[in-house]
Amino acid sequence: VYQGFLNPWCYHKWRSPVSGTVVRCYRAGQTYYATNPNLHERLDQSYVSSQPLHSMTSARQIYVIKADNIKIGHIAIIEIGMAEVSGLENHVKVGQRVNKGDLIGHFRFGGSSHLMVFDRNAVNLRFSDTIYERKINPETRVYESTLQKVRSPLAFVG
Repeated sequence: VYQGFLNPWCYHKWRSPVSGTVVRCYRAGQTYYATNPNLHERLDQSYVSSQPLHSMTSARQIYVIKADNIKIGHIAIIEIGMAEVSGLENHVKVGQRVNKGDLIGHFRFGGSSHLMVFDRNAVNLRFSDTIYERKINPETRVYESTLQKVRSPLAFVG
């Protein structure tokens, strides 16, 4: 499982991480502005730290793609609306063929999360070292992840 945060100033279109066929495509949840109640003392970071909660309760667009590469198998992509996100727009349908990098949907307004669930049978899945890089913001003294560039490698299949 990989989950990442998209801050409001970042790219908010969804692109397929693999080439393959869309086997499921649906919307779930309806909650906006939910936060983990245990984080009430850190309101400035509560929406980011509440990502595990958002992945189960917020408005989400869910895709399952059967990858062409049999070493990958199936991959689930879950686009999660957070905070003030006003909507999720889907651009594909079940049975549609997508290529890696194809646009599959977008958020109507920024400040969101995304989650990818990889097939447990995927062989030698190794994440890119760049997703582990963090730096301290000198103003807030909070660790921030390094921004991932659009279409940059997230993981490699051996």
